Amino acid sequence: MAELLNKLMKYSESGVYPFHMPGHKRRGKDSVLPYDIDITEIDGFDNLNMLSEGGILWQMTKDAAQFYGANVAFSSLLVNGSSGGIMAAIRASVPHDSGIVIARNCHKSVYQAAESFNLDVRYVYPSYIKEYGIFSDMDVNVLSEALRQARQEIKASALVVTSPTYEGVILDIKAIAEVAHKYNMTLIVDEAHGAHLPFVDEKLSAINKGADIVIQSLHKTLPSFTQTAIIHLTNEGKKRSINLEKRLKETIPQFQTTSPSYVLMASMDECFNMCKDFVDEGRFDEYLKLVRRYREDFRGLKNLKLLEGEEVSAFAYDEGKIVFLTAGTDVDGFEVMKRFREKGIECEMAAESYVVLMTSVMDSEDGFKRLKDAVFKIDGEVNRVREVVVTKPVIAKKEKVKLRLVDDQGDGPSGSFSQESHESDQGDGPGGSFSQESHKNDQGDGPVGLVIPEQVMKILEAREREAVPVAFDKLKKQLEIGVLETSAMMGSATTFVAGEYVMMYPPGVPILVSGEKITLKVLELIEGVVDEVKILM
Repeated sequence: MAELLNKLMKYSESGVYPFHMPGHKRRGKDSVLPYDIDITEIDGFDNLNMLSEGGILWQMTKDAAQFYGANVAFSSLLVNGSSGGIMAAIRASVPHDSGIVIARNCHKSVYQAAESFNLDVRYVYPSYIKEYGIFSDMDVNVLSEALRQARQEIKASALVVTSPTYEGVILDIKAIAEVAHKYNMTLIVDEAHGAHLPFVDEKLSAINKGADIVIQSLHKTLPSFTQTAIIHLTNEGKKRSINLEKRLKETIPQFQTTSPSYVLMASMDECFNMCKDFVDEGRFDEYLKLVRRYREDFRGLKNLKLLEGEEVSAFAYDEGKIVFLTAGTDVDGFEVMKRFREKGIECEMAAESYVVLMTSVMDSEDGFKRLKDAVFKIDGEVNRVREVVVTKPVIAKKEKVKLRLVDDQGDGPSGSFSQESHESDQGDGPGGSFSQESHKNDQGDGPVGLVIPEQVMKILEAREREAVPVAFDKLKKQLEIGVLETSAMMGSATTFVAGEYVMMYPPGVPILVSGEKITLKVLELIEGVVDEVKILM
């Protein structure tokens, strides 16, 4: 490999005085921070945004492409995370007069790309395990119809999906690619949580399953610093579009800093070096054995439950994701996450019905022992109140109901609404309270079901309009959401349109997107998580 770290360390000891950036001049005071190897683009160290053939960063990208397999045509290091890679991939794949299809469980950076480039958007929903609130694989028949319509209506030229998901679900990328290519769409796979897959089982990675562009976060599941990632153009992608490689090479620098961190890039080089050694030493195989041994132990839990790949009805499952289910118990995922923290274990994320813990090849036996001890203690503290029977995954359908203004005497930005059929009404203010009549959660005590709000306008169009905060207060908790200033604010219309995003973070998946209609079901879903996770407006 390129050995960037060694070259940086030798340079720091060379005695060359830095009359250039950065301002710390490689002289951090008694610090563990790596000031001595933090340089700018000086002679001999190449330039990430203008690679020189034979340069050290040029060699790193060549080595990385080879390391990730024969099906990689071109790779580029990313110092702005997978988010920057996703933005670049979409910009390269979707012309200004075209549209895009987005799997609704995609990361917020995908939506930000659609907004920034003013794209027409259509959404496709993966199947859904309603008992746990977890997205599963993509129904190819549903996908095919969605892509056919999107191609016809908005000239969609790309499809973006996430695999693996935060919960470890791996999609059938080969089947999805066949459908996408049938409609002449570029398939972009956000494989941020799957940088390790080619080393664990190469058959699971989208790189080898027909995807055109694959983006991976090295820092999520491999030994690399936070913010480091990599983007790959596959041979399929290069064959399908003679301009795609050229476009990617043009767009990637647009979403990276012109002062890339050599510390971050050195960590990527070390990551590749370690992974090469790990493959040769069989360490990834040992890691899988360790995970599987402890997963077997976790199957002995009495109240909490380990999520198994068979339950999510997907193409495959990343066993390295440890997901403990709380459905059917007297606690939710947020409470379990809190109890783990009290026992010295910090989890990755929590949701209403589960908590996610991430493992990697760098985990130790001692770490797994601590996890086992903690989870069995928590298991003894909670109670199972009902059994959860998982039915087959459901396919989302759009809601037909709307929020209807009804009479209210309030004189501020609050009022009363009911969710009924569309009718005109003479309500007198931009109210925000809701009647719960004739509306019940169809999942009993389980998580709120899928919500597909109706899209009214492009995301950018909605974002550029003035939004007024409206308080919705006749739920269990008061919610305030930015609503577009339309005739609804004057009391003459019956619908409310979101002027901002509402999303759970992590994982950064929107519940409501700017330009979509607000319904009671959407509000109930937001209400269910607003106290426990950060809502990004």
